[in-house]
Amino acid sequence: MIQNKTSLLRNGFTALATCMVLLACNKNDNSVQDDQQATVETTVSAQSDDEAEAIYNDVFDNAVGMEGEVGIGGGIGIFGRENSTANTAETSRGDSTNPTPPNTPPSNPNQPGTTRCFNVTVTPLAPNVYPKTVTVDFGNGCVGRDGRTRRGKTVTVYTGPMSVINSQATTTFQNYFIDSNKVEGTHVAKNTSTSNNRGFTSTVTNGKITRPNGNYTAWNRTRSWLQTEGNGTPNSPADDVFRITGNANGTVVRGTNTTQWTSEITEPLIRRFNCRWLVKGIVKTTRNTNTAFLNYGTGTCDNQAVLTVNGSVQNITLP
Repeated sequence: MIQNKTSLLRNGFTALATCMVLLACNKNDNSVQDDQQATVETTVSAQSDDEAEAIYNDVFDNAVGMEGEVGIGGGIGIFGRENSTANTAETSRGDSTNPTPPNTPPSNPNQPGTTRCFNVTVTPLAPNVYPKTVTVDFGNGCVGRDGRTRRGKTVTVYTGPMSVINSQATTTFQNYFIDSNKVEGTHVAKNTSTSNNRGFTSTVTNGKITRPNGNYTAWNRTRSWLQTEGNGTPNSPADDVFRITGNANGTVVRGTNTTQWTSEITEPLIRRFNCRWLVKGIVKTTRNTNTAFLNYGTGTCDNQAVLTVNGSVQNITLP
């Protein structure tokens, strides 16, 4: 009887141990899967944050860049930077060693990339009368010098010339697309310059970038732009360099997966207006307890960056 009892206890302990081992294995397997999923979602968050950064920086460029068109801003964006073959040379080669002089007319004005494939409407037309509404209509598709296609309309209301301190430009969108991405929300650029430095703030409220398949990124951001080079040549934006700081938050939806994150610039971003991409700086993206660091490089104009997610390093190509 005692032997039978001992045997039963021994078998019970063996079964319990086996069960504990199986549970431990399952737990480890689940843990690995959870870690992998967390890495994927944090990577998607960081890349979505960068995509939104690029798209709304384009909006900023255009909002403050209408000098040549209506006497507002500094001639950047579609009104300057994309109208310069210097930018074409730089983005095609990845450097600006021997760029064509800025504002050189295209050899064929009917070729894609010519800025006249969009129309600009200004209300009221009278100079120095504000507020002023500027509508840029890209029609059914206008290919810029950066190779990107824009369609639809942007509507920007100016409280004054963007060269004047405290003037601001508020941009909204009417069925507006950059390539296949629909862009929504409100973008506000404000001149916050001092007597010593030119500067702006840039905010995005209820930003949304929607892909053709319905996936989207919702985004809000605050940025401070401080000009560090080119202050002495206000009429020549090609040599302008800005130091950018700030933070953002977003939600990315990919199919049935929804991920939220926050981001902050931990090393100031460097923006050269003769380059399509950010050339330097680090953005930290946080999702729950997971972090990603996107490093834009050391100053070279190229479309490469290094993304580190939970210690895993990968090279990525910027949009």
